[in-house]
Amino acid sequence: MHSFRCTRCGAEHSGVSLVWGPNAPSVVLPIPRADWPSRVSLSGDDCVVDRTTYLVRGCLDLPIRSTSDVFRWLVWVRVDRVGYRYTMSPWRRLFRLRHPPYAGELDTALPYDSPTSSLPVEVRDAGPGYRPAVAVANPRHPLALEQRDGIPLERAYELAGIMLHAWEGRGA
Repeated sequence: MHSFRCTRCGAEHSGVSLVWGPNAPSVVLPIPRADWPSRVSLSGDDCVVDRTTYLVRGCLDLPIRSTSDVFRWLVWVRVDRVGYRYTMSPWRRLFRLRHPPYAGELDTALPYDSPTSSLPVEVRDAGPGYRPAVAVANPRHPLALEQRDGIPLERAYELAGIMLHAWEGRGA
């Protein structure tokens, strides 16, 4: 948890997390809640919609320069059935580090001028007990640049402020 002066509102925010992400993928938002029991299987780590659309939740980390900290986006990634089964299979969890990265696409809109929804990514195993690591495939996308080069602490606070204000009034 961090404290900083917000560039959006000028207030001092304390106890703010540097980990942000939606609890559900955007693909489920148009589905009426009454239909969820028959169409959506959702946990904190995965989601299956209509038994045809597979998503896993992963970590897209932006290293904070001159520190050992990261700003972490918890993102939802659409993957194919094979990637989904591989990532979610308890039997294979011990051997996942040997598995090569596989393709996916972001299902999470992040606050960047260049859209992030449908952005191609690579899903990499982070080891047993950890969510997969997500790497942006397009090296020229601003998110990929921040992931590769890192961000200053002020940028991490800026992103946290954007997300903090985006979530105002939604409750916990």
